Amino acid sequence: MFGYILANKDALSEAQQTRYRSLYCGLCQALHSRYGTVARLTLSYDMVFLVLILSGMYEPEETESRGRCLIHPLKSRSRVHSRFVDYAADMTVLLSYEKVLDDRRDEGGVGAAAAEKALKSAYAKAAMRHSEKAQTISALLGQLYAAEEQRLGIDAGANLFGDVMAEIFDCGESLWGSRLREFGAALGRFVYVLDAYADFTEDKKRGRYNPLESNADESVLEVLMGEVAQLFEALPIVEDAEIIRNIIYSGVWLRYRAEQKKRGESQ
Repeated sequence: MFGYILANKDALSEAQQTRYRSLYCGLCQALHSRYGTVARLTLSYDMVFLVLILSGMYEPEETESRGRCLIHPLKSRSRVHSRFVDYAADMTVLLSYEKVLDDRRDEGGVGAAAAEKALKSAYAKAAMRHSEKAQTISALLGQLYAAEEQRLGIDAGANLFGDVMAEIFDCGESLWGSRLREFGAALGRFVYVLDAYADFTEDKKRGRYNPLESNADESVLEVLMGEVAQLFEALPIVEDAEIIRNIIYSGVWLRYRAEQKKRGESQ
């Protein structure tokens, strides 16, 4: 999801930080065990948010373990595992491979080709586990890239990426599926507009198409995230609700504020 759906760790309690990190380490372990070492390179906190939402809705059985890894070889860390951690690992691989393909279309080069080759086997496994979902996500992203090539504007792209996120947040459980799709779609629209904002200056400098006709007004992003917040507050989530609120009301704005600061825009 482009690295925007993060917690503001400074505003989390010590216990909340431990929980958040444990899910992150659990996701890292799931990527490794299901897809190999290379898949760990696709790890992001964005998909921890997916785990938080799905776990809050369905309250799955979790197991906790401790271990060291190459990144943290000296200190043992807690790792939380559940069926939704595995699901998030699968979705991480599907999305990462599609992004690599998009990067190769846009920029080409040896790096993109190497990344595609490295993830191809992992993608095949994830697509086998979720064949219909993989096909749907690929088709929607194909429509999104076509819309961008035709320069159909920000609404078309945001709605299509919203459809992608709706597919991801609907994990296949019969209960709550429609509400999670609605939530995922709203989040996807916000992420797409924020990503366009983050890329705006560089795209204009390089003469690349950006779906924003001008810099996004903050009020537009506030409206989009307001919809996400409203949908979240209507969900029956108790566990980890405060971590999720931290992400929705504070964390998602960290990248936007950093971009503002870099550009010297008013706060």
